[in-house]
Amino acid sequence: GIRGSESDALQDAKDGILNGDDLVLSLGKQGVNSCFMWDLGEIAPLEQKSIAFFIAAGSNRKDAIATVEHAKNTGVVELMNNTLRYWRGWVAHCQKPPTDDKKIIEACHRSLLTLKLLCDKSNGGIIAAPCMDPEYRYCWPRDATYIAVALDMAGYHQEANMYYQWCRAAQEQEGGWYQRYFVESNLPGPYWGDQIDETGTILWGLRIHYDLTRDYEFLVNKWQMVKKAADYLCSLQEPDTGLVRGSIGLWEEAPAKHLYSQA
Repeated sequence: GIRGSESDALQDAKDGILNGDDLVLSLGKQGVNSCFMWDLGEIAPLEQKSIAFFIAAGSNRKDAIATVEHAKNTGVVELMNNTLRYWRGWVAHCQKPPTDDKKIIEACHRSLLTLKLLCDKSNGGIIAAPCMDPEYRYCWPRDATYIAVALDMAGYHQEANMYYQWCRAAQEQEGGWYQRYFVESNLPGPYWGDQIDETGTILWGLRIHYDLTRDYEFLVNKWQMVKKAADYLCSLQEPDTGLVRGSIGLWEEAPAKHLYSQA
């Protein structure tokens, strides 16, 4: 239904009477909602009843239905156990923080789980946040590199390596990177001018990854990308000062020779 109208599904949820209106997907900027109802019969004191409700997404209708069928056949308990087993196993490989404080260790683990969920497992890109309003499901190379460095320092070198693979695929012809990208396609998202700290931060992160892993194959694989990016930044230097010419700053505001960007 449409929020605030006679078809508002919230009213149906309150009075327990569903009108059976057709599903509304959108109506301009007005919010839409829906409501489902099941009859669980009488519930005795201390009795428990449950119902499983699956929502699936897919690149097409067939894939979405197949995902729902798999979930129904597997069952809620096994799905939950599989999920817990996977994430507990993943976080168990974390390099222990230099402390015995359980609260700090737990905070570290929870943070790593959050960062892992921002990583695209298909191409390695890392989004800023799973947020749609405002829209932050872009890959900002600077923000993503900070995440890759955190993952590297925690011992998750594979995730960091996949991100730098994404960087190589997304690198622009002149050698730099734009402010943000659609993570699944390496296409630039909306941007408003040069922002050199994006390019510089990737080079910084690449060096940290190599220092931590000493992976020579990684170095060989990324060397042309590194050289191209470094040459691009050097081409922007002013001969009389050695500073890189002005660009949009860290907070994407006025263009200038920002200290952070120069560093």
